[in-house]
Amino acid sequence: MSNMEPPPAPKVSLDVLHRIIDNFDPYYVCGYQALSQCALVAKALRPYCQRKLFAFMDITYDICRVDDWLRLHTPIDTLESKRFLRIITESPVLATYIRTLKIRLEPRSMRVPRKPKCNLKTVSSLITSLDTFALCCPQELGWMNLDGHIQNSIVSVFERNDLKELDFEMRDIPLKLFALSPNLRTISAPSLTNEVKNDHHAPPRSIPLASLEVWSMHRFSRGLGGVETYFTDPKCPISLSHLNKLWLNNLLYDHKVVSSILSLCASSVTELELGFRLPTPGFDMPYSEAVSPNLSDFAKLRSFRIVGHIETEWETEFGEITQTTFSQIPWITGIVKTLPVLEPRLKLTLQIQCHNLSLEAVDEIAPSLGHLVDIIDVREAKFKSPRLNFALLEKNPPPAVAESQPNLRQEVQTKLEENEHLKKLGRYVTFGPD
Repeated sequence: MSNMEPPPAPKVSLDVLHRIIDNFDPYYVCGYQALSQCALVAKALRPYCQRKLFAFMDITYDICRVDDWLRLHTPIDTLESKRFLRIITESPVLATYIRTLKIRLEPRSMRVPRKPKCNLKTVSSLITSLDTFALCCPQELGWMNLDGHIQNSIVSVFERNDLKELDFEMRDIPLKLFALSPNLRTISAPSLTNEVKNDHHAPPRSIPLASLEVWSMHRFSRGLGGVETYFTDPKCPISLSHLNKLWLNNLLYDHKVVSSILSLCASSVTELELGFRLPTPGFDMPYSEAVSPNLSDFAKLRSFRIVGHIETEWETEFGEITQTTFSQIPWITGIVKTLPVLEPRLKLTLQIQCHNLSLEAVDEIAPSLGHLVDIIDVREAKFKSPRLNFALLEKNPPPAVAESQPNLRQEVQTKLEENEHLKKLGRYVTFGPD
């Protein structure tokens, strides 16, 4: 028996090996290393592994200010960007595997080189199979702070690719400049602007967008005003009449602007999120002037989330501490009241950010909380498992308050838990991060 040859190894089909490889996630170090080794040693599996390795590419460029007056910035090559260009130049097929490209512009150098070099234009000319494009830069910079080199390179990406998803971490994006694909379905951006002279003329309302996320807490951003101007422009190529998902999160709430945006997609949206740091269009306007948007026309709505705020402001004068409470509860209540009765029942989530809340503030907001709870009470059977979450946040309370009430946060939570109105919702009231 000892002289007998071992039985031949069983043959495994490529389909089975591909399913095994699918369990390796290149976003994790162990998965990336496994795919890399497999691509090196197994010629038959190399293309499949490379497709997974190069499907998502995240490339960082240095960025430096070149004009203090206009605050213009220009990109500079990094070792990472040079290596990336060398790889796709030596093996052009790898560029065809890239489905998502994320460009990061991060200030690293303290001084601008005499002749700054950047390969972004060359990179953008070699990549033609993208589904998703993402652009990230420091919060204080907008599109107009980028020099022509960056802008032209980004415009080129739109001209060479059939982009279905856009993810901008940069404010005031001029969508009018880009050759938008008719297959575009998702846009995420802090803010948009319509203030550009040149634009790509596409048939009006010819792109049925499915998802729109707008978020901006930067006080120098154009906020939702630019969004509303762009989408209500008669020449706008994007239609919101088929929108399924809408997220609007902004620093200030302008009732006219928000209502105009909501009216463009009320008949189709199934998932909606609203969140505003202030429920008014100005920093000095009293909360009593806040007007809640009307959502009664959202007949297809299935999930609705509000991010609201309650804040206690402390002031110390002549040794005396005074406090003022600013609450969005009445504004939120006004929104919830307008929600239609739907079948199946609506999934409702209220996330309340409580900033430096005091014990006195809890007493002050108790009546408005009672009114809100009466509307969302589960016994009304209007909402499916409504959730009300309080996130208690503390940031630099006066030293005297911190010394006299070292456990203020826990005391506030206990008092909220004992609130007779909140007890009606039972386990649907939670505390902590959402």
